[in-house]
This record gives sequence, structure tokens and C-alpha cells, in this order.
Amino acid sequence: MKAKTMPRSLLAFVALVIAAGAAVVAYAVFRQASSPLGPLALLAAAAVVAELLQIPGERSADDPLEANAFSFSSAILIAGVVVLGPWAAAVAAVFAVLLVDSLREERLLRNGFNAGVFALASVAGGLTFQALGGAPGELALPADLGPLVGLAAAYLAINAVAVAVVTSLDRRAPMLPLLADSVVSDTPTLLAEAALGATVAFWLLEQPWGLLVLAPLALSVYLSQMRLTVLRRETAHTLNTFANVIDERDAHTYRHSARVAEYVGDLAERLRLPSSVVARLRWAGRLHDLGKFVVDAAILRKPGKLEQAEWDALRSHPRISSKLLRRFRFARDEALAVEYHHERYDGKGYYGISGPNIPLMSHFLIVADSYDAMTSDRAYRPALSSEAALREIERNLGSQFHPAVGKAFVAVRRGRDPLAALTAAERAELRRMRVTRLSGALAFDPALREAPFALALAAVVAALAGAAAGRPWLALTGAIVALAAAAWRRRQNARAAALTRQLATALEAATPAEAFETVVDRLRPAAGILWAGIVAPDDSGPDTAVAARWSVDLDGPSDAALASWLLRESAAEPAVLTAPGSEVGHRGRYVAVPLGDDRAAGYLVVGCDRWFPAHVERALRASEEVLRRALAPAPSDSVAVLRAS
Repeated sequence: MKAKTMPRSLLAFVALVIAAGAAVVAYAVFRQASSPLGPLALLAAAAVVAELLQIPGERSADDPLEANAFSFSSAILIAGVVVLGPWAAAVAAVFAVLLVDSLREERLLRNGFNAGVFALASVAGGLTFQALGGAPGELALPADLGPLVGLAAAYLAINAVAVAVVTSLDRRAPMLPLLADSVVSDTPTLLAEAALGATVAFWLLEQPWGLLVLAPLALSVYLSQMRLTVLRRETAHTLNTFANVIDERDAHTYRHSARVAEYVGDLAERLRLPSSVVARLRWAGRLHDLGKFVVDAAILRKPGKLEQAEWDALRSHPRISSKLLRRFRFARDEALAVEYHHERYDGKGYYGISGPNIPLMSHFLIVADSYDAMTSDRAYRPALSSEAALREIERNLGSQFHPAVGKAFVAVRRGRDPLAALTAAERAELRRMRVTRLSGALAFDPALREAPFALALAAVVAALAGAAAGRPWLALTGAIVALAAAAWRRRQNARAAALTRQLATALEAATPAEAFETVVDRLRPAAGILWAGIVAPDDSGPDTAVAARWSVDLDGPSDAALASWLLRESAAEPAVLTAPGSEVGHRGRYVAVPLGDDRAAGYLVVGCDRWFPAHVERALRASEEVLRRALAPAPSDSVAVLRAS
């Protein structure tokens, strides 16, 4: 950002950081004047290399995770703080940033600001390290773990506050949500860099040649991160191109998704929502119509009334969009939002999902998509004026549109403050909107999600660590917990095996008409289930989602919500599915067992009130083939076959 385009408050803050950094460096140079130059020069060289080996972030991105650059700079500076002290690290940081950023021809203000932040963070971290008992040039573990944690926390705090203040002043948004976003996005990376910095410092102090062992590992991490970044950006650019192609199929909707993305992003920013939410909303708006690739362009351009088959094809596109996005772990929130972007607050939309069960992100898309549709020429009608479209939104608040989201959208389009148009309760409701951060760290080993297995593993590690550290009490405690967890898991395995045998025996003796009720009878005492059904979802809408249903809870999940969950998840997970009740607009937890390779065969869906017993879930997974053979035929005539309304 150029100085002349900066708000005065932002320019003043940047100048303050640069001045503080300059003062710190001047004092550091004075302190280091009598110290040997060799170690400082070596640290500066390492900092320069770390700055050069940087994977830049997307500066235009709203999401802090995408805007942040990746490098080993912080690790090198933290190592410098531990080995040479905070003042030497500050000098090395400023030298590296100014040199490398100048070679990159970065703007002078940006260079000075970055250098100032690095200098202040190094000094704050180093002084905290010393205040907690650490001494530069020494590192005794585990005694110095506390000072190292303090160093990392202070370093993170300076960086996070600087980023939050700059963003807040630039966007005129509240600082605290931005600070929370910055801490959430930066903490995992900085903790890893702090650990690497401590490792580098340890080797430097104990055996400098040992760093040769770390160099290939660091290079491997750098290359892996680069490949991941390139893959993510290429995927995003591909999806963006795909969205452009969809828009260009119809001259009346050209750049429709780009406008929707701008509308929802502008609304979210004016509501002062976290940057991560703004970014997700823009992305959801950009991709909400991907599923239209299955719809014939002639249908999209048809000036008259659609035939039923044409209407069914058009109505399928939100779910197709959702299934496409569900394939990408980073787009999970967007997948759920775009599926519901043709719903109504009163439940009379495409799939019959009502307001409380529609994610807030979807309500943003609903109003923005409708506004753009009303203000664009279509084959079957001319465009409305902006004011006429806004009056139409106001007339349909609480029926078609979420009351708070609709009021805020109208206020923004009329150039007013949306927060002033909302009540305190409505503002609080919208500000509670968050996105899911999926690390996926445990996604590739389902065993780690089971409490007994994870607890046993953690206890074994703790016991071994206690033995290695000469802490017999820790070793004994870990061993006891590990044995207890192993016994717990063994008992779960035995119960799962017993239930699997019971299901197989009971279903072998049952007729096809009795099979569903037999399954319910066996699961009720084992799991305390409140709901069970056979659901056969279809893309085109709720009226083709058929369920054979048993329930002790009259307010169980709707067929439309169940079909939505199964259609969304079946694209990404072809096997047994699990989900919290929030996925189906209800409480508890649900498990769905596919009854055939084709989802037309349906799913056996079972729900519990609060949590699903692990041994019952395991038994259902083990009984998948048995359940398929028994339940794939038509359910009993004595069980009600319901159609979603």
C-alpha cells in the first residue's frame, strides 16, 4: 500500500513501528560494538538465507492462512536469541529483512515496517526468555522449556498485534476479532518454528556440526510446503476458472458468481466479521453455481416455464456444487453453504430446509444471489432496479430471507451502516459465525480417533518419557493408564464382536419384511438409539428422498436434512458415514451404512441422543455386508414409508 493511500492512523502506526525498530537497532548496535563480529555475521547470513527461502503468501487474500508467508526466518531469529541474545538477533533480523526485501524491490514503508516488527519481536522474546530464567549462550533442557515457551509467546504476541492493528486500521474493523484470527492462524506455524529454533540453538551450543543433519530435513520441509502451496493455489485457480466458464454459458448471468462473491464479501466486511469468515464467504459466492455444468444451457436460457424434467435438472445444481467442493478439504465450509443457497428461511426452497437448519453462510449467499438475479436481465424478464430489488428483499424478510442478514444486506446496498440496522441480539447472532479449521492430522488413521486407542498410545509415550527422564512416578502413572485404556479397548472390541454376531444371527433368521425391525430391536439395548431409518436420497430434491423410519423421538431429523447430509458426504466418503446431529438439524450423533454400491439402494441411518457408542459403530461397520443383504430389498410393509414434504 502506498503511503499517500494509507489512512492517517495507519501511517502513524507504521511510522511508530519503524521508529521503535530503529531505536532498538541503534541501541543493539551500541551494545554489540565490543562483541566479536564473527557470530553476529554468521547469524545475519543465516537470517538472509532464511528470508530468501520464503514462500510468499497471497497478499490479496482475506484469509490470514493464505496471506501469511512461509519461511524459517523466525526459527533462525529464535535460535539467535537463545545463542547470542536479543540484541544480536534484532540486528541480524533488520539486516536480513532490509537486504532481501530491497532486492525484491518491496516498497520502502513495507520494508521498514517488517524490519521494525522483527526487531521488536526478537527483543521482546529475548527479554522474556531472560526474565523467566534463560541465559543467552546456555540451553539446559528440560529446565529451560519455560523460558523457551515464554520466548515464543512474546515473539508471537508482537507479530500478531502488529498484523491485527495494521489490518484493523486499514479496513476500519475491530481489532480483537482480527487479533484472534491472527493468533489462531499463526500459532501452529510459530510453535513449529520455535521448536526448530530451539533445536538449532541446542546443536549450535553442544555440537555445531550436528546442524548438517538438520539441513536436509529443513530443505525437505521447505520443498513439501512449496508443493502444497502451489497445489492449493493451482486448485483454487482451476475452480475459479471453472466458475468463469459456468458464468459465460449464459450472457444473462455473465460474471454472476463474481458479483455474488463481491456482495457477500462486502457485507461480511461491513459487519466486521473475522477475516477468515470474509474469505470463506467470498469463495463460497464465487463457487456457488459450479453444479450448473450438469444443466443444459438451453434450460438456463429458456424464456418460458420449465418442464418438470427441466426443473428437476436445475434444482439439482446446488447439491452438485456441494459434492464437487466436498472433494476438497479446504472447501468444507463452502460446500455446506452452497448446497443451501436456494433455500428459504420458511423452508419452502429447493430442498425444504428451514431457516434454523440453514448455516448462516448460506443465508448470506441466498440474499446476495437473489439480489443479483433480480437486478440482472434474464431470458424470462427484464432486470429490476436496485431499489426495487431491495424493497422486494424487505418484503420477504422472515419468509424468503433471514431477517438479520436481509436487513444488513439492504443497509449496505443503500450505503448505510449495517450494524446500526440490527438489534443487539441480531448483531451477536451474526458475529458468532465462524469457520471450521480442518487440520486433517488424524484423518488418515481412524484408530487415532478412538478414545481408548489414543489414550493408551499417549500413556505409553508418557511412561517411556518418564522412564527416560528418571521420573518413576510418571512412568508408573503412564503404565497404569495405558493398561486401563488397553483393557477398555479390549472390552469394546469384545462388545463389538458380540453385537456383530447377534446382528448376523438375527438377520439370518429374519424375513426381508422383518429385517429393518430386527436391526432396530438389536440396536436399541446396545446403543440406546432414538431414531433409525432407511434413506434413499436423490439429487433433484426432497420429494424423492424416501425413508423407512422408526423413532422414539417425534422431532427426529427431516428427510430433506438426511438426504442433504448423505448426498453431500457420499461423494467424498463412499463407505460408512458418521456425523454430529448438527449435520441433519438435530441433536445427537448419526451413523449411515450404505446398502449398496449405488446410493439408490439407500442407507441404514441410526441416531443416538448424545454420543454414539464406539463398539456399536464398529459393529455396524463390521456388519456392512450383512446389512446390505438383509435391508437392500423393500422394507417391511409394517414400517411406514415416508416421503419428505
